[in-house]
Amino acid sequence: SVTATVAGTIYNMILTVLMAYALINPLPGRSLFRFLLVFTMYFSGGLVPYYLLIRDIGLLNSFWVLVLPSVISVPYTLIISNYFSSLPSELLESAAIDGAGKMIQIILPISLPILATFTLYYAVERWNEWYHGMLFIKDVEKWPLQLTLRKIISDANFVSNQAMTGESRPPIYGEGVKMASIVVTMFPVMALYPFLQRYFLTGLTLGAVKG
Repeated sequence: SVTATVAGTIYNMILTVLMAYALINPLPGRSLFRFLLVFTMYFSGGLVPYYLLIRDIGLLNSFWVLVLPSVISVPYTLIISNYFSSLPSELLESAAIDGAGKMIQIILPISLPILATFTLYYAVERWNEWYHGMLFIKDVEKWPLQLTLRKIISDANFVSNQAMTGESRPPIYGEGVKMASIVVTMFPVMALYPFLQRYFLTGLTLGAVKG
């Protein structure tokens, strides 16, 4: 889970930032690409074609099925793109005159609050990932942590329901097992919030409304 979270978050942010930057440039067909991007928010090919695609590209029962299929979040991309487009054009023009790269030397350094915000959001989503593991990974050793947590909770419920009745019944702490498992899996994410909390409100409101 840690490896999938780190690799997946870096993968998501690189592609999201590149897509957001492409959407603010006067490229041929930009409106069409934006429409197609938004279209995927409401319509998909369905679960069966998705499973067949994952099978055909060889990702079944592979670690990379936890990383590669989840490419970008459309809402995150649009918010970051709106923020990029709200930057003063004079700043970018003066950087070009001075020979500075717009993307690396200008846009990214002044976009750190919004990028830090969505980096954390992507990391939380990756850390909580269990769906792809349930669908495509058969080996228990390759399961993400959240899928293991789901099995622990399911087993705790089963033991609680099937336990012996009467005085010989052993103590069953199903709810305690659930709460302890949830706390263990939530702790790494909770530990990050104090360090990035100051970026949240700033990062979200910067790109929420296009100037």
